[in-house]
Amino acid sequence: EALREIDLAQGAVRQLTGSLAADRQPAYSPDGRSIVFSSNRTRNLDLWILDRESGRLRQLTDAPAQDWDPGFAPDGRRILFSSGRGGGGLEVWSIAPDGSNARQISHDSVDAENPTMTADGRWIVYTSGNTEHLGLYRVRPDGSEAARITSGNHTNGEVSPDGRWALFVSSTGDGGKIRFVEIET
Repeated sequence: EALREIDLAQGAVRQLTGSLAADRQPAYSPDGRSIVFSSNRTRNLDLWILDRESGRLRQLTDAPAQDWDPGFAPDGRRILFSSGRGGGGLEVWSIAPDGSNARQISHDSVDAENPTMTADGRWIVYTSGNTEHLGLYRVRPDGSEAARITSGNHTNGEVSPDGRWALFVSSTGDGGKIRFVEIET
C-alpha cells in the first residue's frame, strides 16, 4: 500500500512511496516539507519520514515494539506517536524528527492512542482504551497533569485549530457519533 498525494486543484495523483509494505497513517509536517508515516517495511511497524521534495525516505524508529499513529507537534520539533515499547500496553511517545530523544509521555498501562497536540503546545490529547478508565485524556508534553476530559469508549481524538476543543468519535451506546469537549475545562 503506497502513499499517494492528490493535488486538489489539478486532480493529479503523485505516488510518494512504493514497496510491498503497508505504508499508512501519513501526517504532514507543519511546513509541508515532510510526511511522517507508519510502515511495516522492516516486518515491524515503525515510523518513517519522507522529504517531499527529494523523495528521500528515512526510518525514524527501530524498536522491537510496534510504533504508529504519528503526527507532528505544531512547531514541528517533535513527532507524537503510540508505541508498545514501554513493556506494558500502548503509550503516547514523542521523538525528534531526526529519530533521536524518544520519550514516553503517557502512563495509561493498557492502550493510549491517537495523540494530537494543541496549537500552543500546552496539551497532548489522546484516547485511552483501558477498560478501567476509558476516555479522552489530556496531558502536558512532559507527561504531567494527565486528566480524563471525557469518559467512555472513544476514538480518533482531534484538536481544533484554536486548541480549545477536542473532537472524537464516541461509541458509547450512541452509534458512533462525533462529539466535542472543551480541553481546558
